[in-house]
Amino acid sequence: MEELVKIIECMEQYERIVIPVFYNVDPSHVRYQKRTFAEAFDVHKERYEEKIMQNWKSVLKKTANLSGIHYPSKYRNESELIQDIVKNISEKLSHLFSNAPQDLVGIDEHFKFLQPLMAMESDEVRTVGIWGMGGIGKTTIARAIFDRYASRYESCCFLENVREESQKSGKHSLYEKLISELLEGEHLVKGSAHARSMYVKRKLSRKKVLIVLDDVDALDKLDYLTTEAICLGAGSRVIVTTRDEQILIAKGVDKRYKVWGLSFDSSLELFCLKAFHKSCPENGYRELSKMAVNYTKGNPLALKVLGSFLHSRSIKEWESALKKLRVHPNVDIYNVLKLSYDGLDDSEKNIFLDIAFFFRGEYKGNVISFLDSCGFYGDIGISTLERKALITIFGNRIGMHDLIQQMGWEVVRRESNKDSGKLTRINKAEDFCNLLKNSEEKSLVEGIMIDLSQIGDLHLNANTFTNMPRLRFLKLYAPSDQRQSKVYIPTTLDPFPAKVSYLEWNSCPLNSLPLRFCAEKLVNLRMCNSQISQLWDGAQDLVNLIELNLGGCIKLEELPDFSKATKLKWLNLWNCQNLCQLHPSILSIQTLERAN
Repeated sequence: MEELVKIIECMEQYERIVIPVFYNVDPSHVRYQKRTFAEAFDVHKERYEEKIMQNWKSVLKKTANLSGIHYPSKYRNESELIQDIVKNISEKLSHLFSNAPQDLVGIDEHFKFLQPLMAMESDEVRTVGIWGMGGIGKTTIARAIFDRYASRYESCCFLENVREESQKSGKHSLYEKLISELLEGEHLVKGSAHARSMYVKRKLSRKKVLIVLDDVDALDKLDYLTTEAICLGAGSRVIVTTRDEQILIAKGVDKRYKVWGLSFDSSLELFCLKAFHKSCPENGYRELSKMAVNYTKGNPLALKVLGSFLHSRSIKEWESALKKLRVHPNVDIYNVLKLSYDGLDDSEKNIFLDIAFFFRGEYKGNVISFLDSCGFYGDIGISTLERKALITIFGNRIGMHDLIQQMGWEVVRRESNKDSGKLTRINKAEDFCNLLKNSEEKSLVEGIMIDLSQIGDLHLNANTFTNMPRLRFLKLYAPSDQRQSKVYIPTTLDPFPAKVSYLEWNSCPLNSLPLRFCAEKLVNLRMCNSQISQLWDGAQDLVNLIELNLGGCIKLEELPDFSKATKLKWLNLWNCQNLCQLHPSILSIQTLERAN
């Protein structure tokens, strides 16, 4: 018994593989110390302390729970028995290592967080969810867990690409494959579906199994593959990988792990393994390697794809490829990431693209208010994107991975190619200048955000924005430390489109906003350091206005009637030197939280 204790200690401490052979004995008798084992313990309890006896019982239970080999009856010839044992062990080891993933850089860091969730010593049946953005390494991590712990289970199944395989052959085919592997090819009983179900339930309830369901994209598939008919034995583990945390939440999986990107050092090592087939850059390639790694922001798929693509290429080719990536994403990376976008409904797609172009780093509440005014149901939309790992929320601000943002830009670019080059969203100076030259391209534009320091002199016509009936977002700005382009406009502009919900124009040369300006949809109005002397005449229907920022408008002389601005929260009038008095309606605004 002490030898067995030492064997199990080595297995747990050094992660050695142990394959027990149960010859002419029932593993359940070993697990629960029944019959001859119970008799033996009765004899030994008089000679050994209770603490030692309990340790032996624990070790026997752990041994019986391992994936071993069971020979219920005696062999006539011991040589045949030995040959059988060797064959079985060879098959098990082959199964363990045949699919072991390579380049497991940074895997130990993930294991630190996953091991407490897995709770390998617990006898409860436990499901663990691993989720995150596309290409972040969910499958690699699940495979590493599977390979490391498979020897502890009686049966194992790694069901790869559930999303893709279910589309090809259906859910039932995957279910049959799962059951077949767990029952190790054992033929199911013939008869009714109920009889088959009960047979499977009875068989699996006696087995400690390890299951990985990889890339699950819908709750109905997870439900189908984990039907109540699959009643697993004590200590079983089910690992589910997905891009959508909501699937795990809806299924009641409370043990969830979100996969984050690799550290810079780990990213550089993984990239170099693909680009140079060693863990560090070649001479002359270090800075270029760092540029490539910075582009990926720790995404393992991007690191592998980019590293493999650049392998054995010259420095000039590297420089050209990295320059191209700033404009056009690698197609393999793009296709993987876009799967998450394709799974969104139309409203969620609009929200995602708006964030990718205009709202990265913005406060969540501000973005939700804007989206609600556009009819996009901001709260549930933002929550959905977060649970699908397309955005993150930190400090109440919305974040987005660089590769996902670039994927969003590319989606709009490719859609424009299908529609005569008409872009729906613009955030590049070159695209904005082209838009001004071609009035036919304006009809589909929904949002514009341009850094005016990137443009020379800017000439606008009176109807520049009027011809954009779908425009919801307009932001013309320049960083405070940059020279701003000189804007030439007529004395007045024609009215902005009625759908505009966000209007920001730093250093706007207008004396006032256009006549017949419709502000009903307006949520944010930011006109810092502008030449505005008055906003508009009369009382506008400002039912959605939340923020009014007129800081630095030194020519501002009066404010309009705000009696209908029943949602206004933030008002900035800092350094409005010529503003002599406030309109009385401001004093009656009950929702105002901050005024300057």
